[in-house]
Amino acid sequence: MFHHKTNGFTLIELLVTLVIIALSVSLVGPNIFNWLASRQAASLKNEVASAIAVLPLKANRSATAMVIDDKNQLQLPEEIHIAFTRPIRVLANGYCEGDKIQIMVNDRRFTYRVRPPLCELEAITEA
Repeated sequence: MFHHKTNGFTLIELLVTLVIIALSVSLVGPNIFNWLASRQAASLKNEVASAIAVLPLKANRSATAMVIDDKNQLQLPEEIHIAFTRPIRVLANGYCEGDKIQIMVNDRRFTYRVRPPLCELEAITEA
């Protein structure tokens, strides 16, 4: 009897493996992109929160009141867009008189309340 020893995979085995991989990627791929977008938005929100949270300290150290009504005053990256309902006012003693802001990242909008006295951001859920 003749024994044929095979080294490697058959074409059918390779095709089945490629189909399984392609199906897995097509199911998981969109979720990964959504997850990455939400992580980017959270990172940018944290960057805005940090820039706003330091305002009372800056006002207190310089003993001057501050009025923030433009994102350039916060020295944020270009990809972050902020809309102010009213300017954020920080008194010379560091007390923050905030209002609402909207952060726009790509095509998504996030609304936050700037809470006194420390300029903390609180997410506002829109119904």
